[in-house]
Amino acid sequence: MPTTYFLGYDTDKDGNIIIDEEQAKVVRRIFEEFLNGKGTPSIAKGLTEDEELTARGNVTWTCDAVYKILTNEKYMGVIALLKKQ
Repeated sequence: MPTTYFLGYDTDKDGNIIIDEEQAKVVRRIFEEFLNGKGTPSIAKGLTEDEELTARGNVTWTCDAVYKILTNEKYMGVIALLKKQ
């Protein structure tokens, strides 16, 4: 599973996927705020104001970027490889 631009994860020297705890805090915050009733624009605004870095290292968050994290199957632990189209 590639980890390039995959916030919260990295690979070690052997290529194993590991959690990047600093980035994982941002991912956990996104899910927590969403579960507490905030919408993606509000979450993105808060992350930008707090200068949290995106997966690409930017400080400007968009509601689309937050939405993509919330709907990404990899963050929910339900990744399926070799899916049928």
